[in-house]
Amino acid sequence: MVDRKLRLRRGVEQHNSKFNPRFRLKGEEEKTSMQEPVVLTRTVEISGNETAGYRINKYTRTMPGDTVGFSNTTAGKVSIQFPVHEIFGQGSLELEAAGVPGSDKSLTVMADAAIGNYSYSAFCHKGGKFAVGGSMPIIIINPKDDR
Repeated sequence: MVDRKLRLRRGVEQHNSKFNPRFRLKGEEEKTSMQEPVVLTRTVEISGNETAGYRINKYTRTMPGDTVGFSNTTAGKVSIQFPVHEIFGQGSLELEAAGVPGSDKSLTVMADAAIGNYSYSAFCHKGGKFAVGGSMPIIIINPKDDR
């Protein structure tokens, strides 16, 4: 019975060591990969109209080095303001109306962006209203991982 428990425990440790270096077993070497790191693109979409109101993703999860795309599907220009400039290296972004060049743009999260939650705003010029996502939209920057 003791041998079975030991084998089960060792199996859990081996499984966890693949995902978390803290669980690496004695003598187990760190494996390195020659692959390029995967960079993800998250997309924030601003939609709606002046009658029904404007909507935006409630939150967007990302990591340093990832790309965040912003897409305007409304009939008017949208101004996005980032109170913390260190996220993307700039404080604002202008998107043209849907169907016009410049309605979709991307920004890359700075490699040294601090981990945390950052609120921002998207103002829709045609209706003179802010886009909402249940509350003020936020960008969540998670720690970089080995993807």
